[in-house]
Amino acid sequence: MLSRFSIFFVFIVVLIEGAPTVDDKSKEVNLNFIPEHVIDLSYNLTNMSISYPNNKRGYNWIETDRAEEGIGFFFYGGEFTTAEHTGTHIDAPSHFNLSSWTIGEIPLDRLMGPAVVIDVKDKVGDNRDYMITLDDVIAHEDKHGRIPLGAIVLLYTGWSRFYPDRVKYLATEVIAPAKWQGLVYFPAMLEEACIHLVERGVVMVGIDTASVDDPHSIYPCHTLFSKNQITILENVNTELAKVPPTGSYVIAFPTKTYGSGMPLRVVAFRSSASNLHVFQGLVLATIIFYRVIIL
Repeated sequence: MLSRFSIFFVFIVVLIEGAPTVDDKSKEVNLNFIPEHVIDLSYNLTNMSISYPNNKRGYNWIETDRAEEGIGFFFYGGEFTTAEHTGTHIDAPSHFNLSSWTIGEIPLDRLMGPAVVIDVKDKVGDNRDYMITLDDVIAHEDKHGRIPLGAIVLLYTGWSRFYPDRVKYLATEVIAPAKWQGLVYFPAMLEEACIHLVERGVVMVGIDTASVDDPHSIYPCHTLFSKNQITILENVNTELAKVPPTGSYVIAFPTKTYGSGMPLRVVAFRSSASNLHVFQGLVLATIIFYRVIIL
């Protein structure tokens, strides 16, 4: 009987023909298996990064160490503090349901998957009150096919073009837990659309605004997603415009820690038909390694 490691090793060998190779003459690496486009969907985390208005503090970095002379080498370092829900970030299911996963408990295979981009930019326009409807989601499926099980759905409203201008992005500069409600406006989703995504079995939903929920609501989408162990990405950047409706993969890895949210790096891999199967295999290998070897 094969050991767990042997099973994983055999699977990797199957993929070896698609792995990068080195030409001995040119010493250049052949990276044909890598997706044609790697798209960064995260904003830089800076002191200007936007946090949800209920957070008194956002992100702050300061330099704490620097040595340039007299020790034979250069180094510098710093420290930072941040609200969990700052900049491009992930909401753990525990954010609205304490019995659900915290950031560090989210399984790896729930942090990556095939991307589905639902483009409502033209419908949104400059209307900060626009709410994505079930009809919007159905219209996408009618054109591009049914949202697959395990998908990461990204909602493209075009609102990211206003980030990091707080007034244009949120409609207010107010940052105080007791004062922000009723002042914040941005495009989001209706509960009916969220219910449909849950029924489709998605693992993650992202949006290029501050929240998937209407800020004047009781956050039905957050509550529904949290109870179904679905993670949420918020403040996805303007590069989402480059990700096609289907045919890409997304990886969204936060720091492994306790908590309800965390800034993170979100990357979309836009693949050609010739190399998509190799990338899918590498993702599958990671999942198998996690489930078979680690667990």
